Amino acid sequence: MHHKALRDLLSLTLLSLALLSPRLVYALPAPAPAPAPAPAPAPAPDAVFTPILPKLKATKVPVLLPADTNRKGELGMPDSDHARIEDISATRYEIALEVGPDCQGASSCHIGTIVGEKLSSKGPPLKGKKITLADGQAAYFTESTCGASCTDNSISWNKGGFHYTVAMKAENLPILTRIANSFHPIK
Repeated sequence: MHHKALRDLLSLTLLSLALLSPRLVYALPAPAPAPAPAPAPAPAPDAVFTPILPKLKATKVPVLLPADTNRKGELGMPDSDHARIEDISATRYEIALEVGPDCQGASSCHIGTIVGEKLSSKGPPLKGKKITLADGQAAYFTESTCGASCTDNSISWNKGGFHYTVAMKAENLPILTRIANSFHPIK
């Protein structure tokens, strides 16, 4: 019984001290805040662009490339396994996505095009179905048109004084949007 009484007395003493001395409770240091998570690094561009990355340094346009070029071919399109610089200058770059290095722009092996260019007051306004990309950026989807040949479905947007377009043969809006959402700057 003696131990129980001593234990009860000790508990009452500690409780009294805590109630009478709130500063003791508040004097304890607060736990350090958890460090903010590091921002996730931007995904690397699709490996199809690796051979042409050094050549893209020739443009003054901030180069945006997709991490996703739909090389899974959800629509049964052949996979793009080759990227070729179609045009490059200080104010513009155009990249052709093709099946194989021997395509050289033939429509039978053309998969798509990626363009970045400096905005010009003479350039046409964006048109098509207005959509919003994952980062809140307004963009426009344009369906292909056919005459002697067919154009590609495309998504275009303006950002920071530059105009960007991704165009893919026969790709639908959800896949093109997924590709456009995967565009990141190349350092």
